[in-house]
Amino acid sequence: MNSSMFSERSALASWDPFLAFVDHWEEKTKSFRSDGEPYSDLCFGQPQEKPLAALTETMGRVIGAPQDSDTFAYRMKIAEVQEAIVRNLQQSRGLTVDAEDVFTTNGALSALTLTMTILANPGEAAVLVSPIYFVYRQQLELMGIEPVVIPTTQDFDLDVAAIRRAITDSTRFILINSPNNPSGKIYSMETLQKLTGMLNEVNEGRPDRPIFVISDEAYNRIVFDGIDFHSITEIYPYTIMIYTWAKTLLCPGERFGYIALPHIMPREVRTRLRDIITRCQIAGWSKPNNTTALTYMHAERDGMRTDLTVLQRRRDKLHLCLTAQGWTVFKPSGTFYMLVEVDKTMFLSAEDFVDALAAERVLVMPGFIMEIKDHVRMSLTANDAMVDFAIKAFAKLRKKEAPAA
Repeated sequence: MNSSMFSERSALASWDPFLAFVDHWEEKTKSFRSDGEPYSDLCFGQPQEKPLAALTETMGRVIGAPQDSDTFAYRMKIAEVQEAIVRNLQQSRGLTVDAEDVFTTNGALSALTLTMTILANPGEAAVLVSPIYFVYRQQLELMGIEPVVIPTTQDFDLDVAAIRRAITDSTRFILINSPNNPSGKIYSMETLQKLTGMLNEVNEGRPDRPIFVISDEAYNRIVFDGIDFHSITEIYPYTIMIYTWAKTLLCPGERFGYIALPHIMPREVRTRLRDIITRCQIAGWSKPNNTTALTYMHAERDGMRTDLTVLQRRRDKLHLCLTAQGWTVFKPSGTFYMLVEVDKTMFLSAEDFVDALAAERVLVMPGFIMEIKDHVRMSLTANDAMVDFAIKAFAKLRKKEAPAA
């Protein structure tokens, strides 16, 4: 077929390794489920247990007993949903946001795509911080925006000096993700202040086109050990927050997210963005289902949450047991993911490590997908039986001899 029939950027060749891995994962999970033998799926953040009963009951009421004729109608905004978001941000984070500066979307990816489209033109650049959520690069490439990927420090913190060196006249925004997927790192207020100070200095030389920060905070409620989560929206005025409800209640198939503009953003900028976001949302209709949005509103009112003690217990057990076995494991402060370093005395690459675990019926994600080699990622959304099974599989691999060089 003539390749010129379609746009060049829609091919997204950089997706090839990821899609090949997804095919592998789907094949393995189908096989493992069909044979009835125990296995462990630690790969994606898929819930491996039934959803919260309160969530399904609430959704059933919203869908089964609509309150008015607008329940299934086109709705640009649902005021009570926006107000619920504003209350939550104020009560849980002390963050002031006006209701008219909240834009609900059908998930965080939709919110990210919308925001990226608004902030940069094709040919301009965005700075990403590695390791990255595996969709960021492809989103930018699809829009013709150049991704400039900067590694973090050894402990996965922001390297502000390296970010500064990456900024050019074509840079339009920096995308940060805290708590970070896949590392689980939470950027401290000290680090965020350093980033803010650097950006303020840069903006002095480009007052008409300040650098924006897109703050992807999908996991800002999945935080362990009583750590205080801080957002750069608290201190940097040109920040756009992205959030998704899916992580809080482990329901990734229910697409609901939002864009929020902090009150410290200059009023004239917020006013202009309100108009632009509204126009772009109508063009692509990136609004959530009304019933999902209303379910979110009731869930917020009723205080529904994933039980963090369960996730933290799984994190602690995996970290303790795998470390005792001799693996190098990064203990996350947030999210429901963990990174395990590849032992090069045993495996030549992360892919070899993934294959060896799959042979033991344990599925994990290779780090190259998130642009961090020599690591694999595990998900804490696996059930307790899967966690125990995985620990035994890691121990079994540890007992095997190292491959010949």
